[in-house]
Amino acid sequence: MTDELLAGRYQLEQELGRGGMATVFLARDTRLARHVAVKVMHPGEDGRRAERFRREAELAASIKHPHVLEIHDFGEDARRGPFLVCEWVQGEDLRALAQRLAPVPPEVAAVLGWTLARALGEAHARGAVSPSTSPSSSTR
Repeated sequence: MTDELLAGRYQLEQELGRGGMATVFLARDTRLARHVAVKVMHPGEDGRRAERFRREAELAASIKHPHVLEIHDFGEDARRGPFLVCEWVQGEDLRALAQRLAPVPPEVAAVLGWTLARALGEAHARGAVSPSTSPSSSTR
């Protein structure tokens, strides 16, 4: 990473992950002197995907729960395009934890499942997750 400055504020330090629509970076918020995670939409995406990305940021920002990342900012960089900024939580991701503990003890799986279900319940209450928006519901 070349310490690129996004939107004049977020110093991109390293790539954390990449998905079908966006790449997530560890970044330094130069105004507030703290680390954040920045999700940057891949270049060349059409307007519908950009609108979906914006709605994702709005919905995520409406969720207040201890097990859901807090959204700090949403914007558009002249070079990189749309991005959203959320809190950065240092630690092991769920995949790495599961691989390290494999086979995952039933007690650990139960606690993780319960924790994830509570966060998902809050997202559902905010309309971020609903049967009417799931891909499988359109085939019923």
